[in-house]
Amino acid sequence: MSKTNDITTELEKECLSIRNIGHDINNALAGILGYSELLLEDEREDKAHYYLTTIREKSKAMMLLMKVLSAHVRDLQSKGDVLDPSEFKSMLMQYSMKSSDQLKRLLDDTDASVNAFKAMDHLDERTLRFQQRFLELMAKLHAQCKLLHDESLKRS
Repeated sequence: MSKTNDITTELEKECLSIRNIGHDINNALAGILGYSELLLEDEREDKAHYYLTTIREKSKAMMLLMKVLSAHVRDLQSKGDVLDPSEFKSMLMQYSMKSSDQLKRLLDDTDASVNAFKAMDHLDERTLRFQQRFLELMAKLHAQCKLLHDESLKRS
């Protein structure tokens, strides 16, 4: 009986870990999305508008992806007592690895726009401040995405 409890506790910890990483990713994305929305309110007609629109749309897609991952994890947790522990672990790994791969592709696409936005000169002071915050949030996002990927690999 205690072996079953140990396995259940271990699986719960893994679910919690994925959900915590997802929460941190969503926090960074919310910041990126918020800053891009604020800068797009300026009704720009320059290249920055294109890059910011791309960043905003990719951030929305990443947030949706994290919402789907979280729903899968919650669904798995609700079935935890009827699933075999190895099946549970396998499904959890599949969900997190698939999400990690999709997130990485979206993040790589977003990086191109962030780097182009970063390279722009002649920006006003407000945009420069936001530009710096974008870079900080993107670094945090990359770290959390790597953590999700590493956690997924650990489970396989």
